[in-house]
Amino acid sequence: MAQIMERFVPLFAKAFPLLEPLLPRYITRNVRRRLKDLKERGVILDYKAKTRRLGKLHYKIAVDVDLTQEQAAAIMKELSDQAGRTVGKSLMEVMLWLKRRKVT
Repeated sequence: MAQIMERFVPLFAKAFPLLEPLLPRYITRNVRRRLKDLKERGVILDYKAKTRRLGKLHYKIAVDVDLTQEQAAAIMKELSDQAGRTVGKSLMEVMLWLKRRKVT
């Protein structure tokens, strides 16, 4: 395994600068594929995604997602569960406050 890595790393180091400008296409394709899956499952209504190369190894990824209020609440709940109880409680309090005031 070490011999394979010894041969692969120098080859990759030479090829990477040539392939790096193509990364925005690859990133956009993967983000869109995941968003398409979420749309098909009904988690989101619609989406737009675009990646722009700002410089070497510096990218701007823009994602626009359309959600219903219920979808947004479900996503925020999922994110808060992952982030931890303290942060999650704060996020859910904000979502409940927004829901009570019917802020869209």
